[in-house]
Amino acid sequence: MGKKLIIGSPGTGKTTMLLNLVEQKMREGVSPNRIAFVSFTRAAVNEAMTRARARFGTAKKDHPWFRTLHSTAYRLLDVTPADLMTADDYELIGEALGIDFTANSGRHDTLPRPRDGDRVLFVQSLARSRAVSLQEQHKITAPDLPWARVSNAARTIDKYRHDKDLYDYQDMIDCCRAPLPVDVAIIDEAQDLTTSQWDFVDAITAQVPAVYYAGDSDQAVYEWSGADVGRFLSLDADIEALPVSYRLPRNIWRVAVKQAERIAERYPHDWAPRAEGGVVRHEAGVSSIDFTAPGSWLVLVRNRYLLDGVAKNLRAAGVLYEGAVKRAHIRAINAWERLRCGETITPDQEESMRAFLRSGRRPDKDEPWMSALGAIANSDRSYYRKLLRNGVKPSDTPKVRLSTIHQSKGAEADHVVVLTDMARRTFDGYKHSPSAEHRVWYVAITRARESLHVVRPTADHSYRLAL
Repeated sequence: MGKKLIIGSPGTGKTTMLLNLVEQKMREGVSPNRIAFVSFTRAAVNEAMTRARARFGTAKKDHPWFRTLHSTAYRLLDVTPADLMTADDYELIGEALGIDFTANSGRHDTLPRPRDGDRVLFVQSLARSRAVSLQEQHKITAPDLPWARVSNAARTIDKYRHDKDLYDYQDMIDCCRAPLPVDVAIIDEAQDLTTSQWDFVDAITAQVPAVYYAGDSDQAVYEWSGADVGRFLSLDADIEALPVSYRLPRNIWRVAVKQAERIAERYPHDWAPRAEGGVVRHEAGVSSIDFTAPGSWLVLVRNRYLLDGVAKNLRAAGVLYEGAVKRAHIRAINAWERLRCGETITPDQEESMRAFLRSGRRPDKDEPWMSALGAIANSDRSYYRKLLRNGVKPSDTPKVRLSTIHQSKGAEADHVVVLTDMARRTFDGYKHSPSAEHRVWYVAITRARESLHVVRPTADHSYRLAL
């Protein structure tokens, strides 16, 4: 049977196709416990597991090799929790070195971020996953940290793990070379594998009769964290490209195709859009967009700090978005309104309500919550008033989501808004590695099911989409 690469462009039904493949193998007599579905993320594995169980009427135990990369290594190595590094271990190392790690403290809200310990671990992990020297990775990732500090910390961490005979997550990938006991292996999101993960996958599937890789080089956006796109592009395998996107309408698909043609290193392939036309529109700013249009909205930025400006615009316009309304406020408001309507509320509901009554104030049931719950900040109450004037309750389910482009991978929405501004450091990286940046914006474009709104840049550094 050999090896096969399945290229899944955005919205072409890759997961469905892979489950069809599982079903086909089961019809051919392959037991589900002899089929592996290995993916880069837990979310992808959980989706595949859920859909497989629903389709085949199987239990989770029937699919023992539907796992993430690290979980697969964990099982093959027969590791136990006692064999793994813990927060307590990093706390001991931190005390010895005089540095701090996020994992070893409950004071997450008071300590500065990112901490030196976290940064050392990140540099060390990237160096190991990319199979480069620690010093080379340090120059790229954290040149502001003194090299002596980084190298000493890395040596101490390595010695501690060795002396205690403990694994960290990267160790499991580096050490595991046991054969995967299956007849069929599906490696999903293969474009995101790091160099060390490719070595791991090659080793554990060396004796597997049929290996299927699934992914899309155009959506490889994790090179910054070690993804080895070159290994994906050099696969010695038969290639099949899924032919039709069920997500992208024709006009947005055209933009996506133009964008993909900018990418220098890729698997060229043909695929078609949905029959509908779709809308591509330039926007002067976020405030000029009508978010009342039916359907879901996804607002995408290249760098996280840009989300603050988006949120400020949406609050000023009275647009409800995910995370805009504090849950504690909703609980208090709901409790107050129940009380006003003569309903009985629970002690917990009363406590939630009283937390936002002005100090020393006795509640008057005739007051609307907006004035009664005076301890809710003025800025929040002003925002909630705008929502209500727009016919939206603060307790309604938001249809607008804000995200960075990287966090949106795998997501989709009816309407997608893309801000093309970027940080100076990102822009400098773009000049150094244009294809990597072209892929990021390709992912942004291809989240849209009905309309794509491209906001004009406001900063000196921005990306020009191929519209």
